[in-house]
Amino acid sequence: MAGIMMDEDLCYLICIPSLDEMDYLESIVSKSGNLNFFVMNHSVQTALVMSGFHKIHVLNADTTFIDMAAVDQVIVLEKDLTSTHFLIDIVSASVKAPILIVTRNKHVPHQVYKLLGAKTVVYLQSKNINFLVN
Repeated sequence: MAGIMMDEDLCYLICIPSLDEMDYLESIVSKSGNLNFFVMNHSVQTALVMSGFHKIHVLNADTTFIDMAAVDQVIVLEKDLTSTHFLIDIVSASVKAPILIVTRNKHVPHQVYKLLGAKTVVYLQSKNINFLVN
């Protein structure tokens, strides 16, 4: 996977609810040791492993907390509001870092995401998140 190198001093947690959101990672270098992932199914885990990523936590319906090292930024790639809410709940219980939501859904006001715990909401038409992880 070719692409940008991330700031080695910052640690990121990227939350991926389904395989549909995997192409957001297309240009992010997989060898970067500062990437952690929360995923909602084993298909996403397998795709990440095949792309060279290793710090992956698979969440299930009973998950409420993941014990992990500190992170500087959380990026939640939204599929739908239900999975986003689930991910934000677990992230908020697990790490103390600002949560950024990446969504294409302009029908949900940014205030809803902020009420759920997000600090920032970014509406994108493309699937290029490079500028978020530089």
